[in-house]
Amino acid sequence: MKKLKVLGIVIVAAVGLVGMTGCGKKKVDLNQYVEVNISGVDTKGTANIEFDYDKFEEDIVKVLDEREKKNDSLEDMFSAYDQLSKAEECFEFEVSPEKDLKNGDKVVVKAIIDEKLAEELDLKFKFKEIEEKVSGLKEATIISEKELFEDVVIEFTGVSPNAEVQIRNTSEDEYISQVQFYADKTSGLKKGDKITVTAEGNFDEEEGIILEKTEKEYTVEETDVYITSVDELSQEQMQKIMNQAKDMVEAQLSGRTCSEGFYKGDDYISSVGSADEINEISLQTSYFSSLKEGLDREWGDSYNRLDITYKFNAIKMGSFAFEEEDFTDCYISIQCDDIVMTKEGELQFDIDNMEFTDGFASFDTFYQNIITPNKERYEIEEVDLTKFQ
Repeated sequence: MKKLKVLGIVIVAAVGLVGMTGCGKKKVDLNQYVEVNISGVDTKGTANIEFDYDKFEEDIVKVLDEREKKNDSLEDMFSAYDQLSKAEECFEFEVSPEKDLKNGDKVVVKAIIDEKLAEELDLKFKFKEIEEKVSGLKEATIISEKELFEDVVIEFTGVSPNAEVQIRNTSEDEYISQVQFYADKTSGLKKGDKITVTAEGNFDEEEGIILEKTEKEYTVEETDVYITSVDELSQEQMQKIMNQAKDMVEAQLSGRTCSEGFYKGDDYISSVGSADEINEISLQTSYFSSLKEGLDREWGDSYNRLDITYKFNAIKMGSFAFEEEDFTDCYISIQCDDIVMTKEGELQFDIDNMEFTDGFASFDTFYQNIITPNKERYEIEEVDLTKFQ
């Protein structure tokens, strides 16, 4: 055996050498090395081919010993080993059926033989088809889909479209409690998505446990969500946002404490609050932006944004670089980002993050600087908020 292992010959290839003595084609009976093994439980049995590797090695060494006596050179010996490597390609076995076997089934084993290659090696393989009747499989304990998933708790956390799923197995059943559950997608989930949860139970064969169905589909429903339209908000909820905007207008715009910049065209004039007076403040057509479907949030992005837009007059606005001037029909907006509707139907938004944009001396420059840059990545809709004036 040491000779065979030292030379690194694959054992299964040795089948082709058994009986390689004398003249003419060497006949190889494959049946003497094949045994059918059936295991598992009733209805889920498995058929496998087992080879008697010890016998293979023993027979091969006998043949190699004979060749060593007859061959005078090392070159002749390596030629014989080359035949071994080719012999393993001469045949393969086909088992039908291989799985999902039940008591009383018939398993058939066939050999697929490459006669042409065998001819080149001066070999003749033979194999008599084996028929094996399945018997003795233990009766299985089948766990139904309902039983399996009954105590599985699926929870969605985070905010759609970037929610995550958490899975907990709360079963106290002796076997089900051992099952592990996995989702095919665990993050980046949006409301309405479907996920597949797969059960994996590593039971010993002797236990005879069969999971009737190991997959179940769930829909992402119970989760917080970033709104994609102001229509998703009730009038009462919208009023909460607008009340905060009114407070900001009164304190910062009317009160001239707004520190954001004021632009005439591309020229920075001064801060908005530097005007002697700000008057004629009125709510205008506003804009709601929602990140386009399929786009990932990048640094600086929000999932949504409401630009609550106002028109105003700025009296005696100027600076050391610009003489004081009266500006009429100026535009500015208050931005409210990442508005969330919780799974309980409650509105969430961060009051502390609501802030003014820069002010602009005309609508065109306001739109170009504040709204237009969002068009590539956001769906934008005009919204009429004048009823909240």
